[in-house]
Amino acid sequence: MNASDVLIQSAKPFQGFVPEVWPSSIRRPGHLITKIVKGKPVTVGSLLSQIQPKPKRTLLLGQCEDGLPLLMGLDDPAMGAILISGENSCGKTHQLEVMVASAMRLYTPDALQISILTLHPEEWAYLKEDPQRRKYIQSIHPWYDQRSEKLIRTLTNIAEMRRDGKGQATRHMVILDDLNFIEYLSYESQMNIHWLLAYGSQLGFTMLASLNAVYCEDYRYWIDIFRTRILGQTDAQDEVDVLALHPGSCADTLTPGFFRVWSEGEWLTYRLPLLGD
Repeated sequence: MNASDVLIQSAKPFQGFVPEVWPSSIRRPGHLITKIVKGKPVTVGSLLSQIQPKPKRTLLLGQCEDGLPLLMGLDDPAMGAILISGENSCGKTHQLEVMVASAMRLYTPDALQISILTLHPEEWAYLKEDPQRRKYIQSIHPWYDQRSEKLIRTLTNIAEMRRDGKGQATRHMVILDDLNFIEYLSYESQMNIHWLLAYGSQLGFTMLASLNAVYCEDYRYWIDIFRTRILGQTDAQDEVDVLALHPGSCADTLTPGFFRVWSEGEWLTYRLPLLGD
């Protein structure tokens, strides 16, 4: 039985998918109060406080070079799954944390549920320590835990029900931190995740993954499914060529905590804020 056979059996294709489309869903807010005062820490809360009214169906990426927040819209299904890549310690996991933190500020718990697969669940344990944030968390499991297999089956069933016109409208955010550890999962679970990466954005799933750039050559099968790429510091040009969908990213000039994303025909540079208010 080949991969496509398993894919069809465990997660049927979504016929509405239109391949090879990479629209710009990165946007600047249209209603700003003021820029952040110099000398004060730049945080997720302070960036979002600049925007009135609060944006809907968006995630915060970070702060642009001009001091204004950079947002990623989630209401365009063609945006697809989002890959955050770069070298060790460039800030990949922190970028995921910023996006999760902003989503918790812009959604209510009944409108958003978050699931996290990671090699280091202790890095995300703080989300369960706060009663309010805990309401958003569906699960946090290490890749190698058998509960991860059950979670993936549950998420795939939800997506298939939505494809068939059933189920609730709650948005699901799925974090795949250190995607290379996906090899801990069974073959069926891997194929289900691949299907969610390909079609989930059309079914109310926000799929976010991080991957160390050093693994890019060995994970082309997975990288190629991502339609939105966020690049952190990456010195090797051959790795950049695999990871970037557009030329001229200059990822080798970035420093830790800074990222680039393609929007409206150009690369935008931004820095990560601190978590909190």
